[in-house]
Amino acid sequence: MNSLTSLAKSRIKFNKSRTVFTVISIMLTTLLLMSLGTSVVGLINNQKYAVSHTANHHARMKNLTARQLNLLTNHVDVEAVEASEIFARIQYEKMTGFLSLTKAVKGSVYHSAGNLTEGRLPEAPNEICGPPAFFERMGTSPEIGNTLSVTFRPGETEYVTREFTICGLVSQADVSKLNVSDDRIAYGASVSEALIREFFPEEERSFSAAIRVNGENNLNYDAMKARIASVAEDIGLNKDDLDYNTEYLMVMTDPGQDILAGSALIALIIALFAGLVIYSIYYVSVITDVQEIGKLKALGASKKQIRRLLQLEGLFASLIALPVGLVLGYLIPKLGLPMLMDAMSKYSVYAELPEGGISMFSVPVTLGVILVVLVTVFLSLLKPLSMASKISPVEAIRYQETSSDKRKEREGCNTLNLTRLSWANLARNKKRTVVTIVTMGLSCVLFISLAAVANSMSIDDFARRTLPEGDFMISLDASYNDKTYPENNLDQVQMHSPFDDALLDKIKSIPGVTAVDTENAMLAGADSDSEVFAGGTRTGIGCFTREDIPKLKKDLKRGDLDYDALLANHGLIYCYDTILEKEGFSMNQRLSLSFFRGDKQIPFNGEIAASGSWGKMSFMLPKELFDQLAGDLNTTIALYIHAEPEQFGAVKAQLQEITGQNQLFKLYSMDEERDIAKLSINMIKYPMYAILILIGIISFMNLINTMVTSIITRKRELAMLQAIGLSDKQLVKMLSKEGMVFTMGTLLAALTVGNLLGYLVFLYGRNTGFMEVQIYHYPLLETIGLGLALILGQMAITFFISKRIHKESLVTRMRSGE
Repeated sequence: MNSLTSLAKSRIKFNKSRTVFTVISIMLTTLLLMSLGTSVVGLINNQKYAVSHTANHHARMKNLTARQLNLLTNHVDVEAVEASEIFARIQYEKMTGFLSLTKAVKGSVYHSAGNLTEGRLPEAPNEICGPPAFFERMGTSPEIGNTLSVTFRPGETEYVTREFTICGLVSQADVSKLNVSDDRIAYGASVSEALIREFFPEEERSFSAAIRVNGENNLNYDAMKARIASVAEDIGLNKDDLDYNTEYLMVMTDPGQDILAGSALIALIIALFAGLVIYSIYYVSVITDVQEIGKLKALGASKKQIRRLLQLEGLFASLIALPVGLVLGYLIPKLGLPMLMDAMSKYSVYAELPEGGISMFSVPVTLGVILVVLVTVFLSLLKPLSMASKISPVEAIRYQETSSDKRKEREGCNTLNLTRLSWANLARNKKRTVVTIVTMGLSCVLFISLAAVANSMSIDDFARRTLPEGDFMISLDASYNDKTYPENNLDQVQMHSPFDDALLDKIKSIPGVTAVDTENAMLAGADSDSEVFAGGTRTGIGCFTREDIPKLKKDLKRGDLDYDALLANHGLIYCYDTILEKEGFSMNQRLSLSFFRGDKQIPFNGEIAASGSWGKMSFMLPKELFDQLAGDLNTTIALYIHAEPEQFGAVKAQLQEITGQNQLFKLYSMDEERDIAKLSINMIKYPMYAILILIGIISFMNLINTMVTSIITRKRELAMLQAIGLSDKQLVKMLSKEGMVFTMGTLLAALTVGNLLGYLVFLYGRNTGFMEVQIYHYPLLETIGLGLALILGQMAITFFISKRIHKESLVTRMRSGE
């Protein structure tokens, strides 16, 4: 061990307070970075597990003929094919059910549900195989050999009733933990090839195929999509019948790029704040150690050796902090992430953990964290090292903190009070005071600005995206472009007027229901190049009234909402402004639409007059124009039901009974949507707050160090003041005033710059869809909490310092400078 190493260790032991604050700051920085990296590894690995154990096919091809299926099976680039066909829909109460046939044609494709667990697959026409939930829903015990009667409709033929024998059971997703209505779950079972051949010859059958192509481990996302598209082209498949398993492809071929980019930004912010704090701690230490450094230089220490001395101190502090930070940074997400996933599983049947837990440890991440921490410490020391190496031995021996004042005369005052004493100490080194306030202020600015965004992610706002008004919504479970079962499309469903006056009267008569509002829409198509209408696709077009204009103007982005002008010019308003150009539309564009009124098509020539963020439908029309197009058609697509709070549960039960009688109805309730929204928001908000709080603690270490160092270097001065009459109470009060300057400066920065930046981030988020914020909510509780934390923390620091001072006698303190 050389003399510099020995001296660095001695200084670390002697300057215990500074060492403790530095070690805590480095440890918390390491903890944050390690937690971040471990969480990212865990999320990516869990994503891979989730997508691969849900379904590992690369794409699904629909409407295949038997010939195309054969070509696909024998294609050189295809490694696995699983063919399936929906044979029939089931008619049983309100149950959404179907009968299908699935068979492995080439290789194997994995699915989390539908794997045979007991018995065998159907072979005879009267055999059936399915998940236990299907048979329970049909009123039959799920046991091999049991029989059940099923009424089904093969294709477009008439309904048929057959007796089936259960020959096998398959795995199923656990739907019991989903807090959703039964009509939002689809049930299916498998039948035999023999049964399907009874109804359809081979040439009339239409297949779907889940496929895997070669190259998953070698090709990127775009190359995989290109290969799949090439296979589809080779077998003559219409591009509209090709659906990519986008989530699986992105995760397995281009894993977590968005997560990695966001995490890199967070890591940079953490390193920046940690660097500022470590810089500030050593900046203050160099200022207070000027005389000691001067003595070392007088004894022969070179500039290089002085720099090396401080570098060794930083290295030793890092070596103490790194192991603790790495261990805690790994354990916290290792224990916390599974708890989060468990909470998510209440709302998703696929948010389950693999057996043995998530693989989260990563050697590259650990080494990366160590490297980032050491580099951060090194960069933070550059300025203090430069300052220390330039200290002159002669000037250092004569140095006092006030010696930096370049004025030849010092201003005096007739009277002296505690406030002036406090200001005099802060003014001794204005840079030290400013650096401390800036370091703390930046962390609080970051906290308030992000708290503003997080607080604007309101649970009610999230819930209202699904349920725009009222306490309940009954919506039509109708399609827009179902070519296989066109009777399920909205235009055909509306011909039967499911939301008739009798139903509305029945709902209004439920005790506790205060009002029922309706939403209206029609299907429309257009001869347009836009993706919205491509290939004959139809979209929903809603309506609005004159009374809706003030509310619509709040989210207007382009154009004008003059109701009379819209009526006169057949004005349309587009509801997704952020993708207006992407969808191939432009302001003032004329559109020739065809509205579908049952079996009739009504032409309409309109103009895009305004664009905004109103969601749900693609376009909206003034109510009068809409009613002219609708004629006598009942265009209601949803009911919004308002209920007395104290009778919410009773009303929900009645509505569940009503919707249970019609398979076209889906019931949404505010309590379910709030639960889903709460979990979604908390997944973002609480990890964000945890990071910000730890950043704040790191910055607080700087304040503690600044005040403690200031007291230690003024130990003799404070003792002299007490010797001439300064009481203990006055001493604490004086120190409190000094601390309050740092606290008030920090709060001022947070309340001005923080709030302004928070609102700007909110506006950016609202305009771009980032974090899906819509309404600004001022973070009042977070602001009050921050203020209390700063003030109480400052009081605790003052109390701690005053206790520490009084551990030494007045005489000992007065002789400390000798």
